[in-house]
Amino acid sequence: PRGFRELHEEIGIEPKNVDVLGILRCDWGEVHSLTGVAVTPVCGYLGSIDRTEFKLNPSEVENCFTVPVVDLLDKSNWSMQRFNAPVFRVPGDTDEKKVVWGLTGYILHRFTKLLPSIVFEKDGVNRSFSFAN
Repeated sequence: PRGFRELHEEIGIEPKNVDVLGILRCDWGEVHSLTGVAVTPVCGYLGSIDRTEFKLNPSEVENCFTVPVVDLLDKSNWSMQRFNAPVFRVPGDTDEKKVVWGLTGYILHRFTKLLPSIVFEKDGVNRSFSFAN
């Protein structure tokens, strides 16, 4: 799938290392207004992120960082602007190097709206989850 190609091309993650959870449904009108193209985000699980080696493509990615799920779910870390995608700022990042915006911000925000319907287990992801609105 194209999403895997993008993942490998942009941050060096091999598709074989991703456990696909599902496809994130988006509002195509909103996505088109942000990018002018249609995208289909694929949600996946990488396992323990501390064992993952990222190889950033500098022509595609400026920065790569991890964020605890609890911070993603905290509404105070999000800025909502009319006619723009949501913007996420990592708590305590005073130099603005850990900011997610644009299409990535939109997709991440959509994911956080659906995240409570995904059930996590201690050693992985329970397959009984739903991406329904």
